[in-house]
Amino acid sequence: MTKFSQKYAIIALMEPIKEGTEFPAANFPLHITLIGVFAIGYDGKTMAEMMSDLVRQQKPVTVRVEELTMFGPNKDVEVMAIEKSSELVDLHYKLHDLLVKAGAVFNDPQYQAEGFKPHSTIINGQHLNTGDSVTIDSLSIIDLFPAANGERRKILKTLELDG
Repeated sequence: MTKFSQKYAIIALMEPIKEGTEFPAANFPLHITLIGVFAIGYDGKTMAEMMSDLVRQQKPVTVRVEELTMFGPNKDVEVMAIEKSSELVDLHYKLHDLLVKAGAVFNDPQYQAEGFKPHSTIINGQHLNTGDSVTIDSLSIIDLFPAANGERRKILKTLELDG
């Protein structure tokens, strides 16, 4: 297996943020994780081009925020569980399958595909609320290692769901 240092994730931002924006890893904006951390032999622009047909055909997905739960090996990461609707699962699988075909290697493959657990991590007190209805109408490709700095994050590209 090829080793990568460059990592990415695909998320749905809860507030629009300009492409190219960089921020400290500890200040990640409020989001729903669509695809967990992965490495791939392509840059963000190429990934966006690969995903263009998918997002053109994809309708926005509305989900409900379920409840506070704990993630991580020590169950010490607070997240809000997101409804695992068939539409959201379908979007996840489309993204996952596209990335797998392109050679993606996932940090935690057990949480992709059939192991997908939709969630929004509580960061710096920011969180979604139980019972909220949230519409995912775009996805963002996040660089988790911009300019070889693992302490920063960068929004590479945001793609609108047009279907």
